[in-house]
Amino acid sequence: MKRNYHPVFLPVLLLTGFLFSGVPVHGQTILDVDTAVARALEHNLSLKRRGAEMAGAKRRMDHSWNSLVPSLTASGLLGRPTSLTGLEPGTAAWTPGVSVSASLPLSAVIVSSIGQTKKEYEAGLLGYEEARQNLEFQVRQFFYQLILLKDNVLLAEQNAETAQSRYEQTAGLVRIGQSSRLDELSARVDLENRKSNLRNAEVLYSNAADMVRQFLLIPPEETIVIKDGSFETGHINLDNGEQGEQARESWSIALLRNSLELLEIQRKGAATNACAPVLGVSWETSSLYRDSKWADNGQFSVTLSFKLDNLLPWSAARESIHFFDDQIESQRSLLRETILDREYRIRQLQTGIRQSLENIETLRLTVTLTEETCQTCEEVYRRGGADLQSLRQADDDLFLARNSVLEEEYNLACAVLELEKELNIPFGALWSGHEN
Repeated sequence: MKRNYHPVFLPVLLLTGFLFSGVPVHGQTILDVDTAVARALEHNLSLKRRGAEMAGAKRRMDHSWNSLVPSLTASGLLGRPTSLTGLEPGTAAWTPGVSVSASLPLSAVIVSSIGQTKKEYEAGLLGYEEARQNLEFQVRQFFYQLILLKDNVLLAEQNAETAQSRYEQTAGLVRIGQSSRLDELSARVDLENRKSNLRNAEVLYSNAADMVRQFLLIPPEETIVIKDGSFETGHINLDNGEQGEQARESWSIALLRNSLELLEIQRKGAATNACAPVLGVSWETSSLYRDSKWADNGQFSVTLSFKLDNLLPWSAARESIHFFDDQIESQRSLLRETILDREYRIRQLQTGIRQSLENIETLRLTVTLTEETCQTCEEVYRRGGADLQSLRQADDDLFLARNSVLEEEYNLACAVLELEKELNIPFGALWSGHEN
């Protein structure tokens, strides 16, 4: 399976908030993939916002027990009796007083509420890990694109150098009468075309480098140097037994499973709210200052209440239960579908990676063949046994063969990245000898 990753899609992978600084060394900024990932994870603004949201969710979870704290009210009063028919003598004075009340409704819904808060915090943790993984995945893929663009420039440079040498050689043959002016003109046109291809490759890389400078806050005059600028090499452990132990369900599936558990808790809370009574405990006392002394009046009460309308099949409480039943069934279906899609996706990626490895071996053999063909054609051309067009075609074939190897290596690297993401294992774990 060949994935169509192409440099023209490079801007899509630049993330909002992807702000981090490089380390300038004598006018250069040296970057490798691990450095880029580390700084992205440290400075990405979107990830920082998620971290702040997680702190708030953690605080709410830690304080979810506050539903069991009684409601306390204290008030002061100043009263004076009034009457339309007149007051008895001595009763028209202002009377101060204070009152204190406490109440605590106890219901099984409180337990569901605490569990719901915990699940919401767990969902936040899973979402944070998913965002962190997606950021690292995109940074690594972005870095591989830079490597591909840089290698394309190097290939175009080699191609232009070959064309320059070919033109000079043809011009020399013209001077001694062994070649025609038409061949010289044709070699000159070929040279200019290859120079144009080189400039186009340099522009693509330069534009990508400018975007890197912008998002990494690197001064425009700094030169970006890609450290260890090559794709992963070595054996890929697709059939390694340890892979099964390391693999975990993806963060997206874990989020769906968490959402299902949250819906079940909410459904349980709705059922409890509809069927379970509420126990209320309250105490109230008030003191009035009258006739030069304080008079207390207090009351302690325990109530057990039950909403009878919740027993009706069309009540709002019953509709809420049915709503959560529908949502749970839908979420279960979505979870099963996502798990099945992931299994097929992993299988397709593994098949595609094996095919890509075979393609790379074939393409490398093609490079070897075209190199030897080009050398043979060069020798024949020098002896006058081949025309310039044949030599130019051999050069083009060699350039395309080398470029095909680079693109297939890039596709392979991206496919391995995606498989590691689907397996939810550390990036680079599938490459043998990789230090995690």
